[in-house]
Amino acid sequence: MTTYHDLVVNCAACGHAQRVTRLQSTGLGGEPDLDLRQNGYGRRHIVGEAERCAACSYCAMHLEMPLPADCKRTMLSAEYAALSQRRDLPASALSAACQGLIEERGGELEKAGFSALRAAWICDDFGLHEAARELRIVSAQRLQHDLAARQTAPALAGLRTAQIADIWRRAAQFDKASDVARRVLDAPGGHVLGRPLTDMLRFQLQLAADRDDRTHTVSEAEASAPDWAQRKAERDARRRQEEAAREKARLDRIASESPRSFVAAFESLGDEFVQAATQAGQSDAPEAKDIKAWLERLPMPHSMRVIMASNVRAYAWPALPALAAFGLATLECLDQAEQQRCADVAAAWHGVVGEHEALLGYLRWCLRDAVPGEWHYAPAQHRAEGPRPPHYA
Repeated sequence: MTTYHDLVVNCAACGHAQRVTRLQSTGLGGEPDLDLRQNGYGRRHIVGEAERCAACSYCAMHLEMPLPADCKRTMLSAEYAALSQRRDLPASALSAACQGLIEERGGELEKAGFSALRAAWICDDFGLHEAARELRIVSAQRLQHDLAARQTAPALAGLRTAQIADIWRRAAQFDKASDVARRVLDAPGGHVLGRPLTDMLRFQLQLAADRDDRTHTVSEAEASAPDWAQRKAERDARRRQEEAAREKARLDRIASESPRSFVAAFESLGDEFVQAATQAGQSDAPEAKDIKAWLERLPMPHSMRVIMASNVRAYAWPALPALAAFGLATLECLDQAEQQRCADVAAAWHGVVGEHEALLGYLRWCLRDAVPGEWHYAPAQHRAEGPRPPHYA
């Protein structure tokens, strides 16, 4: 999904106030092209589209930002005047091209190269292939000069080189595309580029040899490698292993917080819980009314903990009888053999419930769909049926 927002800004070059529309967010899913243009929802909404001042023709990513170096001199030049008056380019491509010229004259070659590339992408979308080729040549020259002029980390330099090779190829400059790709692959230490960069560069050599100037993606480059079938099989096997491990972890977590695990843990509290319930019945101390400390000691999903604590608070349930009733209702979700094994503790919990049978009946109804391995809690007020929760005013 692509969203925009409108605002009024003042042009940094001439001060003219105008309304602009800016991209706020977009989806960028899918494999990118070899020149790193993203795919997905945002493909036809060029990220970082240039803005153009209606009064002075200044172009920038954001009109109100400080002017680049030599900006005004560039805008007064014959080259800028000729470019800004071209009518063979879409308005958005023209703005990006003018922005690139300002950036180039200000010494920002990398930004200038990407501005020209964005203009080429826009021309692609309008079917203006010759204009796109022209802009790609400008983009490749700027990016290549920038790469040669400054130190760049090897990984980034390799990625930028693969991008430049594709820009030359898309401009039908096949010899230059081959030269760029081969120089990197044959350079000392070129073997350390790693995948997928080597796949992209070798694919560029293949495409250039075939005189192919069409759009191709990174995944196509990967699939063109001689060992692709083996690598894909290994990757798929790893993915299946990871999915199996995640599923096992999910099932283990469910099992560790299941009704069966809850009953076993509650049973292990044994006399401690019964004694605390007895003392609570003879005391008005705040801790006698606190169910949270007990719930934290028992394995159950966080949502069930919240439900029980909220019920006790909202309906003024007596805390420990409510917990005993919850334990009995949960026990009845288990198999008959498990219920019989817990007969003694069930009797003790019944003793704690005492006169609060309405609580037990309500919780039985809420847990009627629970099974030994998984909770299902459906309160009466959710479906407007069944018993109403007892309220202790």
